[in-house]
Amino acid sequence: MRLFKSAWNLETRIKRGERTQQEFETLLIRLGETSGSWRDVESRLAALPPGDLTETDENKLKTLERSFRNQLRTYGLSSTSPDTLAVSRENYKPIHEGFDIEFNNSASDLIRTLWAYYTALLETSVAFGGNHPGLLILDEPRQQSTARQSFGTFLRHLADPSLAAQQVIVATSEEDAVLKTLLEGQTFQYIDFEGKILRRLPESG
Repeated sequence: MRLFKSAWNLETRIKRGERTQQEFETLLIRLGETSGSWRDVESRLAALPPGDLTETDENKLKTLERSFRNQLRTYGLSSTSPDTLAVSRENYKPIHEGFDIEFNNSASDLIRTLWAYYTALLETSVAFGGNHPGLLILDEPRQQSTARQSFGTFLRHLADPSLAAQQVIVATSEEDAVLKTLLEGQTFQYIDFEGKILRRLPESG
């Protein structure tokens, strides 16, 4: 009787040991998989750039900034130097000495800033193949009595061959003769509307 009981206890301990060994081997396999995943994560973290932007992203922003400033020089920005303007690395909007742009002395310079920024976004997308839809629509862009010379420079910039594959639409109430003079020598399509562009549809029946 004692021999039978001892044999039974030994068999039980052997089975328990075998189950423990199987569980241990399973845990080793899982640990190996986890270790591989951890090494992969570590290598991916090490490959990240030191800042928040990749080198390509920074190049895009520099191109955007350069186009923005160069345009403002040609448009005659006078409230401040174009070199003091930049593109925020946080929200990608134009800033002046680290703050949102505000030109208290010249509302027309704020209009010039909008011209330059919207066009720079389109040009940067063309240069890098970005997600811009390739469509820029401007409704009465010459506001705040912006100088006609500046407006002409802006229109000629929009007619540049580098933007030929993009769709740029400018709606303006400028006189026909003035527009044709400002755009002399440029390639563009001119559409003249008599009266109001938006009209009530005639009642049917």
